[in-house]
Amino acid sequence: MMDLEKKEVTLGAKGKKLGMKRCIACGLYMPHNPQKCPTLEHNQQHLAAMRNRKSGSFTGAKNKKKITQQVDGSEGA
Repeated sequence: MMDLEKKEVTLGAKGKKLGMKRCIACGLYMPHNPQKCPTLEHNQQHLAAMRNRKSGSFTGAKNKKKITQQVDGSEGA
């Protein structure tokens, strides 16, 4: 059997992946933009305050009364 050239198969588009954008301030490919870049001094105080915030819906949203209609269930007769 003859030696055949092995071709490298690559899937997808050529070039860099376009999904991740680069931060203009620090130059890293990270999920942040210059407004929330942790390397800038004026953002560090704002980001430190945001770390202490709880995520999710606020407690007032859970206290609302839910209007539901009761449905008569059949008893399988």
